[in-house]
Amino acid sequence: MATIVFVIPDQCTLLDLAGPVQVFEEARAQGAPVVLSYVHYQPQAVSSAGLAFAPVPHFATVALEAGDLVLIPGIADESLPSTEEEAYPEFYAWLRTLAKRGVGLCAVCTGAFVLGAAGLLRGRACTTHWQHVGALQHAFPESRVLADRLFVHDRGVYTSAGIAAGIDLALALVEERFGALLTYRVSRRLVLYYRRNGLHGQVSVYLDHRNHLHPGVHLTQDYLLDHLAENPTLEVLAAVAHCSPRTLTRLFRQHAGLTINEFSTKIRTEAARTLVATSGLTRQAIAERCGFRDPRQLQRLLARAV
Repeated sequence: MATIVFVIPDQCTLLDLAGPVQVFEEARAQGAPVVLSYVHYQPQAVSSAGLAFAPVPHFATVALEAGDLVLIPGIADESLPSTEEEAYPEFYAWLRTLAKRGVGLCAVCTGAFVLGAAGLLRGRACTTHWQHVGALQHAFPESRVLADRLFVHDRGVYTSAGIAAGIDLALALVEERFGALLTYRVSRRLVLYYRRNGLHGQVSVYLDHRNHLHPGVHLTQDYLLDHLAENPTLEVLAAVAHCSPRTLTRLFRQHAGLTINEFSTKIRTEAARTLVATSGLTRQAIAERCGFRDPRQLQRLLARAV
């Protein structure tokens, strides 16, 4: 069970906090083994929009270990720190201790200045809101601030661009820990399009072949994703899409760019690959969960997909 701690600083930007919170809460609802927690390090916490937060525990009361995450939202310009000597040295020391322990440290937007004040951007690549790229580089010259990036990960430290990019970072963190299928389901539930980082080396089978506007084909693709173990027949899928099997076969190829069987095989193989890497289940159990006849068929498809 991983703990996701959200730091609530004074003058934080609401969407920087609420966006990632909602992503992880939905991941939890979809079965991800996470616990969400909230902490403070200042006497009060009022958002930059004037919304006051209820009291939350002090950061020092939370026990974290490797694999947990701490996320710091953006802060209004006038409240940005530049050096750890300015204030709250105990909090910055806590962040450094967590980094050494293997806890992931994440910053949305200008939250990167907090990580910089803790000395955690030194020698690392990072990013922030486009309006603050120059200021971040000036404040922390030993960092390497990258512009035009949704998010950057460098040795356990995650930073993202402004505001809504925190949602993209949160989705990337969910995928990193719990796989692409759960991430797809989270983004679909939240009516989000998952924009991966431009340097991400892996395409997502769950997003491929979805760049079309045909509702019946989308319904079919959603049904296949939600019924991996069943391997539904063409007749069942046609009923889902409210058309004949022949029409669905034609429409699917026309709009998705591949056959129904090809799409089904791709998503079941990718789901199996994720389970092999993360679940500890036997090959027999994975084959059954992903709709394959037996482990031998699964192994052949995994080998072919490499």
